[in-house]
Amino acid sequence: MCKDIKMENLIIKATKYTPEINLDASSKILTIVGKSYPENTFEFYKPVSLWVEEFLETQYEDEIVFNIELEYLNSSSLKAYFDLFDCIELAHEKGQNLVINFHTIWWIIFCIHTNSIGI
Repeated sequence: MCKDIKMENLIIKATKYTPEINLDASSKILTIVGKSYPENTFEFYKPVSLWVEEFLETQYEDEIVFNIELEYLNSSSLKAYFDLFDCIELAHEKGQNLVINFHTIWWIIFCIHTNSIGI
């Protein structure tokens, strides 16, 4: 509906405590890579959440790809990702075509521990 809205990309360089974030509006590929244990998780992820919410509201027909590759995330970062996934889930329920590639050693260990995958 608001397909003509042009959004600026959101790029945040990685630090020792935060992941690299590249939210590319033109390619519709949203990438988060690295470690996530910022001093103030809410403050760090707030612009990311706002950008993703607005972006998903303006993209109805095209496929959007989320590439998330985290080496480590702390519990407050996990909460931020749950909030992000809630937003993504709402877009999916509205019929948005989404691809989510989520890779993290932590997730694999969790799945093995809970026997969520057949290993």
